[in-house]
Amino acid sequence: NKLNSLYIRGNKCGLNWNNGKEMTQTYDNNIYIYEYNITCSLSSDYNDLLEVKVLIDDVTWMIGSNHHVNSSSTITSTIYPWFYSTSGSLKLIESIYSNELQNYRNIMVYLPPSYYENTLKTHSNVLIMHDGQNLFNPYTSAYGTAWMCQNTMNSQIVQGLSDEVILVGIYNTDDRINEYTYIYDPSEKSGGKGDLYLDYIESTVIPLINETLRVSIQRDTLGILGSSLGGLISCYAGYTRSHIYGKVGCM
Repeated sequence: NKLNSLYIRGNKCGLNWNNGKEMTQTYDNNIYIYEYNITCSLSSDYNDLLEVKVLIDDVTWMIGSNHHVNSSSTITSTIYPWFYSTSGSLKLIESIYSNELQNYRNIMVYLPPSYYENTLKTHSNVLIMHDGQNLFNPYTSAYGTAWMCQNTMNSQIVQGLSDEVILVGIYNTDDRINEYTYIYDPSEKSGGKGDLYLDYIESTVIPLINETLRVSIQRDTLGILGSSLGGLISCYAGYTRSHIYGKVGCM
């Protein structure tokens, strides 16, 4: 069967946004690869970026942001396009045990739109989030109102305003106050298990995500984010474990 042809459009280097150039198809190790050679000089200046998009039969545009290339040398820049999926999906991982805290909790993972369409793509952007039951589903949320992170991410990704990100929503437990605080407060008679909770994320959650999903977790593209006490423990993680987290969100 004849496969669709892929075309590339761009802003310079012999490309334009009105008509595409057909890419060359090769077949290697049961994978179809499409290539297009571009010869031009680019600087490292952000304003001198080569921006490209891939189209099916020069009609159907890839979804998401433009792919960017900026280099003055000869390089290979790899694109993992997707063309049809406009919504991500949610994956529930149940009853993950913590040796450090001696308890179990669920983890809800948001997988971005391309995850099941282009299965060759490995995702490097991963965001650890606390209070996982409050992030995606009003029926599991503490107060009946969820953040609905999936709706925000879907919209931002499809419009090209955000890279694809895998969200890892770790559920809290009845011991939330203790787990999300890093020091004991005598006046409240609680707190102080924050380091054990962060140890759990490092020893169990991050390896689990690495093993079960198509991810390549690296410090520069791994973030941690939360609100209220979740923001507190995120800031603490960023301050004390900056070798683990390259991005921190504290609300």
